[in-house]
Amino acid sequence: REEVGPRYLHGPLLGLAVALIAASAHAEDHPLRLDEAVQLVLARNENAKIADEQVVVADAAVQKARTAFLPIITAAGTDTARPKSVEKAGVVVLPANIGTGSGIIAQPLLNASAFPLLRQAERLLDAQRASTVDAKRLLAFSAAVQFFQTLSAEEVLEAARRSAKVAKDNLDDSQARVDAQLNSSNDVTRAQLDYANTQQQIALSEGVVQRAYIQLGFVLN
Repeated sequence: REEVGPRYLHGPLLGLAVALIAASAHAEDHPLRLDEAVQLVLARNENAKIADEQVVVADAAVQKARTAFLPIITAAGTDTARPKSVEKAGVVVLPANIGTGSGIIAQPLLNASAFPLLRQAERLLDAQRASTVDAKRLLAFSAAVQFFQTLSAEEVLEAARRSAKVAKDNLDDSQARVDAQLNSSNDVTRAQLDYANTQQQIALSEGVVQRAYIQLGFVLN
């Protein structure tokens, strides 16, 4: 019974997908695993980054709503400069520089309209966090879908190559039988057609694999 282990992507086209997602993140001797694909899409895809920034914006809105409950501090200061101080009887009555300052702290006792605004901001933050989690889940699902589609395309290509090998063996066997005058030339013609069909299938499968790797690279960004 065959055991199923971790799934990998490898082969000559892995470098093409890798070039689209990182200059040297992987190589042909480093198969791309499913968990690595998911980590790449969450770390590199712009939609994941946008979702994270939207959470930051929502959190800032909550902080802004809380400022309605904070005290208001007002400070003012003045400075008057004269060419020289004014003295009378040897006593300075007006100094050359006079500075004054004042400060006011106003604490609102009750701001009824701020409570629903704060609650709204907090609920929007919770909603944005849930939306971010959902967006990343969808990105991970898209990466997994494209990963398995690419893996499936590789398996189809390998199956086509095995079929071509079988067809080539049948062609050689048919040719040997015709040379030995055991079969007619029609058998060789039939074997040639079968072999040509397998070569066509290989070409089509290679195109599907290339397209799958390119799509995977764009998904992983």
